[in-house]
Amino acid sequence: MTSQQFIKGQIDSMVSKFPFIKCRYQFDELEDTHYVEVIPKGYTEKANSITELQNEIILNFIDKFPDQLLAFFSDGGLIELDEIHYEKAGLCYQKGIAPGVIISNSEVELTEMEETVVEDGNWVLAA
Repeated sequence: MTSQQFIKGQIDSMVSKFPFIKCRYQFDELEDTHYVEVIPKGYTEKANSITELQNEIILNFIDKFPDQLLAFFSDGGLIELDEIHYEKAGLCYQKGIAPGVIISNSEVELTEMEETVVEDGNWVLAA
């Protein structure tokens, strides 16, 4: 397995666990650096389930590919991707469903949620 295949698989896994996000990936061959942008920005600003998963991915990546670098970042930062090699968006992201939207009795309520987690396709929201 190449480092690019590893990262694409990890992106697929992350997006399936967190369908409210979109990831874009670029590999810089000159620097041997892999960049993964996680959108929207709010998910990477503080420690949460996504950042914990990103840390696990980074540790596994270092173990498998110690001569290369992996960086996660979010939109609006100093890094800008100019040649996207892979892109994956979760189902909720694709449909424009934002975390914090609760549908009950056919009415939509908007709520402020610090952290939204969707567990393994059961579509159970937790804050």
